[in-house]
Amino acid sequence: SDNPGFNTEFEQTGGFLQVIANLTDSLELRGGVRADHFSEYDDAVTGNLEAIYFVEELQASLFAKIANSYSPPTGQDLIFDADPATPVNPEESVSYELGLRKTFDNQMLEVEVVYFRNEIDDLIDFVAFVFDGFNVDEALTEGVETGFSYQVSEALSLRGSYTYLTAENEATGERLEKRPRHTLQASAKLLVTEDINLGISATSYIDRVGFA
Repeated sequence: SDNPGFNTEFEQTGGFLQVIANLTDSLELRGGVRADHFSEYDDAVTGNLEAIYFVEELQASLFAKIANSYSPPTGQDLIFDADPATPVNPEESVSYELGLRKTFDNQMLEVEVVYFRNEIDDLIDFVAFVFDGFNVDEALTEGVETGFSYQVSEALSLRGSYTYLTAENEATGERLEKRPRHTLQASAKLLVTEDINLGISATSYIDRVGFA
């Protein structure tokens, strides 16, 4: 460890409750709450709320979600923290999602578009080569993700997605490192027999700053 004061023993105890309610044939609500106790950090209560509205005539769903999160540093963040005099604090965030999902061709093709936004306090980041973990006071990540899945046949299925992301240190106005502006993903899965699946996938990251 680069951190001579690294404590190798941590404890976390938590509980989670989720409720799913079908209010009508078209409207579904989902909510969850989680409480965590940490031996080295403050206790935290987080939750999420999601609404899904299905329009049968269009075979489409509208969905919206809001959630908050609390994330202490991982063991890796602490082990490789070369400057323990400035400790890495837990990361907290509030996230929002708004999306549309639609099926075509008797549900063989599904297309989804999602807008997301994450407002983050004390974002945990890492300086490569120097090996120092640190917190970004205020950060914002937001963007749009589009994707599809297509069942070509009983044996062959295809998936693909594209994500446009902006990630910014709000204190300085600079882009956050290691976060690509564009991400492309594609995959295919082939059912050879009842017991054998073959798959291939590819991911491309385009336009990112800093150490990759």
